[in-house]
Amino acid sequence: MLRETSQDLLSEMQMKIDKTIEYINEKYKDGEGFNFQDMKLTLYNTQKLSSTGSCPAGTCSGGNDNFNSLVVLVECGRGKKVLLSGDAYDRDDFLKYSKTIGKVDVLKLPHHGFFASGSSAESFKKLNPTYAIITNSNPGTKGKNYTLPTQGVLDWLPKSTKQYFVYDYNYLTVNLNKKENVNIKLGSKR
Repeated sequence: MLRETSQDLLSEMQMKIDKTIEYINEKYKDGEGFNFQDMKLTLYNTQKLSSTGSCPAGTCSGGNDNFNSLVVLVECGRGKKVLLSGDAYDRDDFLKYSKTIGKVDVLKLPHHGFFASGSSAESFKKLNPTYAIITNSNPGTKGKNYTLPTQGVLDWLPKSTKQYFVYDYNYLTVNLNKKENVNIKLGSKR
């Protein structure tokens, strides 16, 4: 069946997103997850998800889509941990998750390394990542009053953390093998 308009496609996509969010909200509480092949995936920020970009009553302030960001801990290999923080925005919640999770091998920085996101010196100290991945559209993207990533956020990372910057024209692969190795490769699509 041919879709009449792009609006029909958007409506269909929104319905699928709504069903996915409803499923996650019903099935998982923070800190619960599932196994997939030889990986364990643990989900955080599950109860704040909403398809409208606003938070369920009383769970957070503002109507920001970033509050909807699912935080996923991937454990594989011999205890290797990768924390995919999406655009995690609530600093208190992210710190709580960091305390629960502890040290990670790879951390995808919350919200492109934005200072007003879930990032904090204390959460980075708890996570103590070996590698940090910072995603952004372009190097030094300027917003109204900031540049991403924010230098202060980068300064919060432990000095031993190796930083990888991934922009629109780059790609990054992370290989966690069963021999306790973490291999990261940064490439260019150009």
